[in-house]
Amino acid sequence: MKHNAEFSEEFVKAVNALDPSVKETVAKRIQKILSTPATGKPLGNGVFRERVLVYRIIYGFNPRNQIIRFLTFGKRDSVYRNIQV
Repeated sequence: MKHNAEFSEEFVKAVNALDPSVKETVAKRIQKILSTPATGKPLGNGVFRERVLVYRIIYGFNPRNQIIRFLTFGKRDSVYRNIQV
């Protein structure tokens, strides 16, 4: 089952700055998340994280409305600082 996706400006900006080969890997992981959102590690309050190489995808999932909101993307050392749900 595919879910609806919303992307924050911060997420889009970070992904667009990547090398094309890494973007392809991120796109595949986004498709995986859209088909099974609970595969990521839960961070609490409906927020999950998924590892992609040295990066992390932080996303929120609300099972009631079936929307996955991709919140932020970046390297581990900085991505957890300002998670805004």
